[in-house]
Amino acid sequence: MASSLAERLELAFIESVPDTLPFRHTTLQVPLKDIRLVTILPALNHTDNISCTIHHSDIDCCGDFEALSYVWGDPTQTTLIKLDKRDFAVTTNLSHALRHLRRISTNATDARSFWIDAICIDQLDVKERNQQVRRMGRIYRQARRVVIWLGRHIEPEDFEVNFGIIWDAERREPLTRDSVQKAFELVESLATACDPHTHMIDVTLNPEITTNSVIWYRLFVLLRRSWFERLWVYQEATLARDIEVQCGHCTVHWGDFVVALLVIGASIRTGNFFGNDEEKFMQLYVHNLAALGFVTTVSMRRKDPLLLVRDAQSLKCLDPRDILFGMLSCEDSTSSRY
Repeated sequence: MASSLAERLELAFIESVPDTLPFRHTTLQVPLKDIRLVTILPALNHTDNISCTIHHSDIDCCGDFEALSYVWGDPTQTTLIKLDKRDFAVTTNLSHALRHLRRISTNATDARSFWIDAICIDQLDVKERNQQVRRMGRIYRQARRVVIWLGRHIEPEDFEVNFGIIWDAERREPLTRDSVQKAFELVESLATACDPHTHMIDVTLNPEITTNSVIWYRLFVLLRRSWFERLWVYQEATLARDIEVQCGHCTVHWGDFVVALLVIGASIRTGNFFGNDEEKFMQLYVHNLAALGFVTTVSMRRKDPLLLVRDAQSLKCLDPRDILFGMLSCEDSTSSRY
């Protein structure tokens, strides 16, 4: 009954606040157990304003929800969304994610429930923020699915990628939704056709997709996205039960993504290059060693904290101490070695 009363009081408070005032988080009733979940409301079309609601929930019985793994982006570049009918500022990259994650529908049941750190944690409350960050590992373990947001089909950082003059023709090709979709189809094709033991495939099985240099170029451009360089996404990808990779409106399963990159690694070791163009393929590989190593390490789900800290040295974070905190969250909760 107490929980129900608290929810009614919270709702009454929300409804009493004029819509013109900015959103303010209400205090978590039980800070060591409660979390917030944000509901992304459906829209009639893609360009509609983003509207969400937020509620408190006991982490032990919070029901079905997804969690978002993404890069915040420039904190000075923000966009206003509606959160419980009031203005709330989110980074531009997060606003893009919300717009692509929400469903286009007239049915209210098509809303999606998410845990998103920038919204579900009161970033102005240092004590709460520290408490919630320490529990992120559990949140990502408990989520039904983690969605990795790589960004829109086209991002400004894509134009900064340079794999050398040998790839100039492919670089001049326009970046489109179709090219991202074909890159994800390449991932699925590699994952489906590979030998599970050797991670080798017969490149003649699908010659059109495995020899198309434009598709390969687009896939490796995606591997240069900022998501593959950030510290905290390491634990998010390691702990998740199920993961979907999303770029714009295109999606691919993380398991296929990992297998595809293992196939690429195997092709390098054996010299069995796709498209029979060793020089061009090696240029792509050399320029993407960080992302390839990142995905391989995550796929192994290492549990030794010391190894995790070592592997995280190349990842970026604002505070170097976060390397330790982020990697310790990846340790198996059942382990008693440390």
